[in-house]
Parts: sequence; C-alpha cells; structure tokens
Amino acid sequence: MENPSEFTQLNTGLAMQAADVSMNWFRQIAEHNFQQSRASLEELLGLTRRMADDFGNQASAICEHSISLAEETVSNTVDCGMKLARARGPQEVAQVQNDFVSRQARAIADQTRELNERLVKEAEDLANTARSTRRQVRAA
Repeated sequence: MENPSEFTQLNTGLAMQAADVSMNWFRQIAEHNFQQSRASLEELLGLTRRMADDFGNQASAICEHSISLAEETVSNTVDCGMKLARARGPQEVAQVQNDFVSRQARAIADQTRELNERLVKEAEDLANTARSTRRQVRAA
C-alpha cells in the first residue's frame, strides 16, 4: 500500500465492519434484555392482579361475616325483646339480659374466629402465589 488514500479507505472499511458487528451485538443484547423485561413485567402484573383478587376476596369475606353477624344480632335482639316483654320480675329481666349478652359475645367470638381463619388461609395462599411468581421470574 503505497497510496495513503488506500490505507485510509482500508481502515475506514475495517472500522465500519467493527461498528456493524458492535451494533449487531448491541441490538441482540438489547432485544434479549427487552424480552426479559417484558416477561418480568408481565409476571409482575399477573401477580398484582392475583393479589388484587385476593384482597377483593378478603374484603368480600369481611362483608360476608359482618352481614352474618348483623343478622344474628338482629335475631338475638328481637328474641331478647320478646322475652323482656314476657318477663314477670326484675330477676327474670336480669336473666334475659344476661342470656342476650352471652349469646352476642359468643356470636362475635365465633364470627371473629371464622373470619380470622379465612383471612389467614387467604394470606397463606397469597404468599404462596408470590413465592411461585418470584421463582418463575427468576427462571425467566
């Protein structure tokens, strides 16, 4: 190579080839990273949707138990009122009140226990879903 322009053209050509190889390599890495990011985000959104559903189920459970307790309270109150109307003395009134308070306390305790058991189970299910999703995301 005696001509400096040939040398420059050769170097320019080699530089262009190196740039092309580098750009292709960069594109491949970027595409791979975008695909992994998409998969991770899709899993995250899926987990978020499942968590929202679980929270909705928990809210539904709370409403269901609250309504059930309200129904039992109304029934106990009406029953208590009818017994009080038939009461013949202060001792009988005290006994009716005592029975009413006992039934209400038992109803509240039962509903609280049932609700707690349901919420604990749903929280465990939610934790299992989160663990499963984390493993899937790590595997992706």
